[in-house]
Amino acid sequence: MTARFNFLAYTLYGFDQTRQQELTPEDAERYGRALLTIAAADGLSPGERDYFVNLARGMDLPDEVAAAYERYDTNSATLEQLLAPLKGKHPAPYLIYDAIKVSSVDGYTDKERAKVARAAELLGVRTESVRALEGLVAAENAIRDARLAVFASINADSTY
Repeated sequence: MTARFNFLAYTLYGFDQTRQQELTPEDAERYGRALLTIAAADGLSPGERDYFVNLARGMDLPDEVAAAYERYDTNSATLEQLLAPLKGKHPAPYLIYDAIKVSSVDGYTDKERAKVARAAELLGVRTESVRALEGLVAAENAIRDARLAVFASINADSTY
C-alpha cells in the first residue's frame, strides 16, 4: 500500500513523501505525547489541546489517535521517557518548533520556555536553534494577527 502524501507536512516542514514515511507510528505517537507534555508545563489549556488535536488530524493521523490525544494525561510519562527514543532522529527540530507553536496558543510562558529548553537539551538541539525557532513562531503569529486584522478591516468596509 502506498502512503498518502500529506500537504500540511510538506508545507510546514518541507517533507516530501519519502521523508514523511521515515517516522514510525510509535515515534509519531511519542512525538505527540511529548508535545502535549511540554505545552502542559503551565497547565494544558483547552486551546492548546484543541490546536494540537486539530494539527494531528491535519497530519492525517487516525481519528482514534487524535481522540487518544484528547484524553492524554500529560503526567503519565516524563519528558525524558518520551524523548529518549527520539534522540538522534530527524524529528528533533520539528518537535521543538511544534512544541513552541502549541505552547504559544495561549501565550508562551516561562514554564513552557523552560520545558522547551529541557526538551531541546534532551534531543541535542542547540540553544541558539531554539531561540531561532522561538523567533520564527513569534513572527508567524504576528503575521497571522496582521492577516486577521486586514480581513476584519475589509469586512468592516461594506463596499468591498
